[in-house]
Amino acid sequence: MPRAPRPRKTISDSLHRKLNMYVIAAGAAEVGALALAQPVDAKVVYTDTGSISIGWNHTYPLDLNHDGKMDFAIYNNLFYVTSGELSIVSVKGASGNVVTGSVARIGHPVLALKRGAVIGGVQTSPRYRFQGSGTMAFDCTGGCTGGTEINRGAWRNVSNRYLGLRFHIKGKTHYGWARLSVLQIRETYDHPWMVILTGYAYETIPNKPIVTGKTKGPDIVTVQPGSAPATLGRLALGRK
Repeated sequence: MPRAPRPRKTISDSLHRKLNMYVIAAGAAEVGALALAQPVDAKVVYTDTGSISIGWNHTYPLDLNHDGKMDFAIYNNLFYVTSGELSIVSVKGASGNVVTGSVARIGHPVLALKRGAVIGGVQTSPRYRFQGSGTMAFDCTGGCTGGTEINRGAWRNVSNRYLGLRFHIKGKTHYGWARLSVLQIRETYDHPWMVILTGYAYETIPNKPIVTGKTKGPDIVTVQPGSAPATLGRLALGRK
């Protein structure tokens, strides 16, 4: 029989602090500055990944510009706590790299942006803040909330939403995005989150804003995962 919906509870500041600690605990080691040469012509490099599943207790190392170094890590983690479980989908930037979090919500959870949002430049709508890491979605049962059960996160049960990303290439600021779907599955409590990555992109011109979800046009170069870095460098330069 279907499970009855579980009641939602208000999340305290202390719980958000604990969540942030779990995100940091799951983080990979920081990496240095990136090394792909800067392009001369304006190009957005879009990587069409197909559907990549980020399984339970797995980490996806997101390499936006294909230089072989991780720019962001996306986590699907489960932690056992006193009399309960805490499962978290989260993201963490490598050294100096940041994601878009909410200005208005307690704990600044990572925003699930819609297609057409502008990352970089003047921030008007939606309003956001850049932060080094944050929670996308989480499920908490038992001891981690004093006996209550909660389900929260801007990314809970959303399809084709976007992480807004800011990272560095040779010390210069670039903007990008990653498109994911995050679904809650309750067949088992051991791995309640299905996380699917379907693509990501970055703007090759330093400090130039990027529009989430824009994958076609004269300024867009589409590549596949596993392309040689040298080939990607030529594509970013607008060369065949």
